Amino acid sequence: MDTRLTREERLRGKSAIDRLFSEGRSLAVFPLRAVYAVVSVPDMPEISLLVSVSKKRFKRAVKRNKVKRLIKEAFRLKKNIAVEKLKEEGKQIHLAILYLDKEIPPYRTFDTRMEELLKRVVSDICKTNNNNN
Repeated sequence: MDTRLTREERLRGKSAIDRLFSEGRSLAVFPLRAVYAVVSVPDMPEISLLVSVSKKRFKRAVKRNKVKRLIKEAFRLKKNIAVEKLKEEGKQIHLAILYLDKEIPPYRTFDTRMEELLKRVVSDICKTNNNNN
């Protein structure tokens, strides 16, 4: 499985981001919060990712960037959990991951919480898909 985080997998564009936050669903696995929306965009990957760390929580850009790097790395290594299920379902999602805490925990925390978060997002998407059928 390809574990790179390519440019196509990054969520870009003001209209796509605005639509995600206005129409998307949300769930949290502390210290991460996910906002996601099911979309259908041809020739795009199963997940488009946006990572956000509040300036209010971390004044220094160095710390914000460190948290973003840790989140992206955890996502990059755990994304296959979600990608396989989404391929089976034939779905694509836009996903924003927001950081909620004021401290920077060790990487293991990001790794375990990211896995839990992705499993919950995919199960929620599959559950709502089965309810619609």
